[in-house]
Amino acid sequence: MPAESWVRAADMDREEIIEILQRAYVEGRLDQVQLEARTDEVFFAQTIGELRALIADVPPRGAAAILPSDQPSQAADLYPRLGLATRRRVSLLVVIAALACLVIGAATRDTTVIALAVCAGVVLAVLRRWYWRS
Repeated sequence: MPAESWVRAADMDREEIIEILQRAYVEGRLDQVQLEARTDEVFFAQTIGELRALIADVPPRGAAAILPSDQPSQAADLYPRLGLATRRRVSLLVVIAALACLVIGAATRDTTVIALAVCAGVVLAVLRRWYWRS
């Protein structure tokens, strides 16, 4: 397409815009009503600028939608699909294991078991930080 927005649109320009709109529909960026409405407008557009306005909110071919940088990344969340109840159950199990290790360690005076209980406490802190979020 020519660079000037005031240049009159050709049939080839309209066909290119329709292909872009159809691709956006297939990708789920437009619903059927939007596709039909914009396709109708393509045939009434007289300039390149009017055609460009119809695809202004559609990313170029092969471009993925870019998430805002303030949204948390799911890479840090190892189990993003776990529900809050499951997260709390896992945390409760870690607490029970840590308490059991402390009791056994205190009863036997075994420093290895006490160290294991401390490690379980650290794991619990990590679980609360990452997975307890609602």
